[in-house]
Amino acid sequence: MEKTLRQVKQELGPDAQILHTRKFRQRFCLGLRSREVVEITAGVLGNENPQVLPLIEIVAKGGFYDYEAKYSPGGSEHIIPARISESAAAAASDYAGRAHLALGCRGMCRVDMLVTNDQPVILEVNTIPGMTPTSLLPEAARAAGISFPDLLERLLRLALESVSE
Repeated sequence: MEKTLRQVKQELGPDAQILHTRKFRQRFCLGLRSREVVEITAGVLGNENPQVLPLIEIVAKGGFYDYEAKYSPGGSEHIIPARISESAAAAASDYAGRAHLALGCRGMCRVDMLVTNDQPVILEVNTIPGMTPTSLLPEAARAAGISFPDLLERLLRLALESVSE
């Protein structure tokens, strides 16, 4: 079922923000220069009852989280837990779980956000997050006490749960 941005925003609730306005993009770019913006990601596991994994703060060594920063060992620093306020962390985790449900994600996803003025803003939802040695979802799972083999087994069980419905 296709959903419009308006429908997704309604399901996320009135407090959720999604990066889509020109005004916010301009504020974001200015915030990057002044370091008022924190980039975070939330891994989510599950189907109907998603588990939001510990939030990861992403600090790119070169200033921008580009291809090299993502895929080169040491290209970025991943800080767990993210260095944001408790209220921003709670809101980010809530948004991640609600986005997973609102978009009908199955098994796993990763919700990328920016935190500015203590308010998380959703950038995107990645429904097929990476599983490489530098990938964020396995790192978040590890921080939650889930080993890589256990993560894979869990994802397989979630996939089979989807098929049997």
